[in-house]
Amino acid sequence: MINTATDREGMVTADNPFRTTDGVFVLCQLCPNGMANASGKLFEAFFWDMTDSRLRFRIRRADNHEWVNDLQPVRVYWAAFKQQS
Repeated sequence: MINTATDREGMVTADNPFRTTDGVFVLCQLCPNGMANASGKLFEAFFWDMTDSRLRFRIRRADNHEWVNDLQPVRVYWAAFKQQS
């Protein structure tokens, strides 16, 4: 779980536990955590990209499909799996 704020592009970053991108699969789920003006709005998290050192998730409003573009406190639950060779 990541319990932090998004950056100005609506991104949340976690360390890549495998230190590789080869055969790694990532899932995520958002849990709003005190987001400003969140009442009546729906948000969702998307796995965005991965490097050997980090995973990034981007937050979007589900009701109007606009990306979050400011600092918002969120919790992102995520799991990464590495396929065995």
